[in-house]
Amino acid sequence: MVAGSEVGMIDLGDRSIIKKGRLGPGDTLAIDLDTGSIRETGEILDALASRFPYGKWLNGFLVTHRLQPVTLRLHHTAPYSHSRSPLAIRPRKLIPMLATMARNAAELTFSMGDDTPLPPLAEKPPLLFRYFKQRFSQITNPSIDPIREKMVMSLAMHLGPRRSFLSQTADHARRYCIPSPLLFEGDIREIETGSGFATVRIPITYSRDNENLAAAVSLLCRTALEAVDKGAEIIILNGPRALDELVAIPSLLAVSAVFLELIRKECGHCASIYYRDGRGARCPPYCLSDQLRSCSSPSVAYNSYDCRALQPGYCRTSIRCCREQLPKSC
Repeated sequence: MVAGSEVGMIDLGDRSIIKKGRLGPGDTLAIDLDTGSIRETGEILDALASRFPYGKWLNGFLVTHRLQPVTLRLHHTAPYSHSRSPLAIRPRKLIPMLATMARNAAELTFSMGDDTPLPPLAEKPPLLFRYFKQRFSQITNPSIDPIREKMVMSLAMHLGPRRSFLSQTADHARRYCIPSPLLFEGDIREIETGSGFATVRIPITYSRDNENLAAAVSLLCRTALEAVDKGAEIIILNGPRALDELVAIPSLLAVSAVFLELIRKECGHCASIYYRDGRGARCPPYCLSDQLRSCSSPSVAYNSYDCRALQPGYCRTSIRCCREQLPKSC
């Protein structure tokens, strides 16, 4: 067996060549030294697929989410300045973003320049997301081109407990599959009532009069751990609502803290973390903690416009932005 590349090949002299060829994208060769046989990609895949009845397991245990119809909402429930205050979202930024996304199915075009200071050097405290935003010349080559290779990219995600990858059983297929990380209110209710998985909601807000941020994060972690101990398989971290007396834990901090606490207690595989987002204004925040949580719901966007008018354009834009941001965050 001789392998070479564009760099060159060794001289084989007068030795006869039984077979020659080239490996295409995704192709594999398996060499069995005991039997002296060589298996190509198709044979390898057939051998792996025939080990267990994977198709039967998926048909019997995998639950696929069906997107729910969006309820028509014609009026705002509260003024922008009131309902957005726990999230630190400014109406003058939110309204043009959502209007452009709903109307044109595209993000609002901003200036190419960004003269805002680095978060550690800023005089005014920025949102936690800003600390993880990549600036110009800080982005490495992405692992995949989201435009040219979108046909092989999928945003489908699976909720529920994860089994050990060292074994293969029918229970491994018991997951709840959602087609996209972007879900609306009807989809959230369907997960809670119709998924067949034990679900619990935990708020990420706290009263500034009774506790500080560190105490609130600690309480959130303890509550999530107790829920998992009681059998919860999907944890919904509920974002803030229009309540002035409550302060929201930054979503990135809340999700990260809960995830790490579950890992430390060796039960990170027992439940999925779902974040019911309160921001939903731009797409990059969805992808900052894509390795930690499973999906999010943009409740601010949902409550800000006629939902049926917002959903098509907003969903297309958010999904496209997720595809573009995920390779950069890997």
